Amino acid sequence: MSAQDKKNIVIGMRPAEVKASVCDPIVWSSGNFAEDWYTDLLHEARTGGDHNSRRREILFAACFAESYMFEWARKLVGVNEIDNYFPRKPERYQRVVRRWKDVLQKLQDAGKIIIAPKIEWDQVGRLYAFRNELIHARVSRPTNRSMRQEDKPLLTKDILRELKQGWAASVAYELAVSLHEAAGKPQPQFLERPCS
Repeated sequence: MSAQDKKNIVIGMRPAEVKASVCDPIVWSSGNFAEDWYTDLLHEARTGGDHNSRRREILFAACFAESYMFEWARKLVGVNEIDNYFPRKPERYQRVVRRWKDVLQKLQDAGKIIIAPKIEWDQVGRLYAFRNELIHARVSRPTNRSMRQEDKPLLTKDILRELKQGWAASVAYELAVSLHEAAGKPQPQFLERPCS
């Protein structure tokens, strides 16, 4: 067997000439992106002072939070059980915050976490509302003074300019830290406080 064939087996691929059998072990591979998103997030939170930096900080915080929640749970329950908590085809319009609350409740019911995480859900919800406004271009919708407030975007350039540098990063950081406290596990080294 060639070195490349051995490498393929390690990352979960079988060389074409090897026949699968019931006895073949399943080797899983998975992507881990949370740390990369966190690096991007810290950069924006610490260096950028304009509305574009706050915009990117919000997006990176949301990407980090989603990746981290999944990767943390996958490590906690293992690859064979993760689909029980994060189905491959989730309910289509289930909001992220609601889905995460459900996952955490299932983990607690299964005894995988010691206590319910102390997550500031209103801040996480605000982060995701801002993220949705940016991603779905609601921030670009025209407004006028006669419109009802609920018809206007939640996020504007003015709000982005006024948003405290590091706010989104802190929300994401606190979320991750609370997950480790709930599981009674140490947090990874890369997870450093965004603002000192």
